[in-house]
Amino acid sequence: MGVSACWQDVVVRVGLAVASAAALHGCGYRLEAPDALPEVMETTYIESRNPYSVLSLTLDRRLRAAGINVTDRRNEASAILKLLRDETGQRLLSVSADNVPQEYEVYYTVSYQLSTEGEPRLEARPMTVTRDYSYDETDVLGKRREEEAIRAALAEDLVRLMMRRLASVE
Repeated sequence: MGVSACWQDVVVRVGLAVASAAALHGCGYRLEAPDALPEVMETTYIESRNPYSVLSLTLDRRLRAAGINVTDRRNEASAILKLLRDETGQRLLSVSADNVPQEYEVYYTVSYQLSTEGEPRLEARPMTVTRDYSYDETDVLGKRREEEAIRAALAEDLVRLMMRRLASVE
C-alpha cells in the first residue's frame, strides 16, 4: 500500500468518525451527566439488609461514579443512606386456555431514607418499577436469563430515580 492510499484510508476513517459524531449529535444523543449530589453526602454509608442485592451493588457503583466516597464504616460517614425495603419478584399476568403461564410482570420496590447527623434529610417513600415479559415453556433457561436482565434494568432505573431525588437534598 502506497503513502497516498494510506492517507486516503486515514481521511476516510476520520470522515466516518466525524459523520458518526454529527449523526449522534443530530439525533439528540448525549452522554448522561454525572449526578451532582450534595456535599453532605461526601462520605456515605449504605445500610442494607442485603448489601449484595442487585440494587445495593448498582447504587454503590453509581454513587462512586458520582464522586461519593462510599464507606464500610458507619461512624466515618457524613451521611447514611438506609435501604428500608429492597425487594423484587414477579407476578403472573396471563395464562393460556390450557392454563399455561404466558406473561409475567417483574417488579422491583425500594424504600430508602437519607440522614445526616442522626436527622432525616429525606423521608422514606416507596418506589416501584415494573416490566412484563412473555413466557415460553420451551425456553425456560432463556426466559430465566431474560428475567435476570429485566431485574438488573429495573435496579438501574430505580437507582437513577434515587440519584435524582438525592441530588435535590439541600
